[in-house]
Amino acid sequence: MATRDRLLHMLTRITVVGATVALVVMMVHIVLNVVLRVLFNRPIYGTFEIVEFWYLPINALLGLIAAQLMREHIQVTAFMDLVPAGQRRVLHAIAVGVTAALALLVTVGSLMLGIDEAAHQTTAGVTDIPAWPLQLLVPVAFLLLGLLLFAPAVEPEEEGLDDEEFPGVTEGHDHARHEHRTDHAAVDAPAAPRP
Repeated sequence: MATRDRLLHMLTRITVVGATVALVVMMVHIVLNVVLRVLFNRPIYGTFEIVEFWYLPINALLGLIAAQLMREHIQVTAFMDLVPAGQRRVLHAIAVGVTAALALLVTVGSLMLGIDEAAHQTTAGVTDIPAWPLQLLVPVAFLLLGLLLFAPAVEPEEEGLDDEEFPGVTEGHDHARHEHRTDHAAVDAPAAPRP
C-alpha cells in the first residue's frame, strides 16, 4: 500500500509540475515572440507550431492525468442520485469499465498513429519542427488514464501536497473531497426504505 501511495504521489507531482512548467514556458515564449516581432521585427521561428504541437498537448495530457489522480474531473451525478445505492455501485463499475475500454482504444489508435508519424518524421505545419514526438505521448497518457481509473485519489494533505509546494492545487480541493466522500458515504449507506 505504501509503495503504491508513494508512486501515485510521485506521479501527481510529476504531472502537476510538468504541466505548470510547460504552461509558464509557453507564456514566456509567446510574450518573447510578440516583443521580438513588435520591437525588432524578428519573431521566434515556428512559435505557433511549437505552441500547437508541443506546449498545448503537454499541458492537456499531463493535466488529464493530474485531474484523474486528484479526482478533479467533473462528475454529473443528477441521474446517479436518483438510483438506489446498490444499483449505483453497479452503474459506477460499468462507467469505469466503459471509460477504461475507451481509454484503451485511444491508446491503441494513437500508438499506431504515433508510430506512423514517427516513421514519416511528421513536422509541424510548413516548418521543419518535428511534431511526431508528442504524438507518442498520447498513448502513454491514455494508458495511464485507463489504469488510474482503478487507483485511489491522491489526497493533497495526506500525501504531502501542501499549499506552499503546489499553490492553487489544494484550493477548493477540500470542498471537492468532501463532496466525493459524501457521495461514497451515500453509496455505502444502506438504502432508506421507500414509503
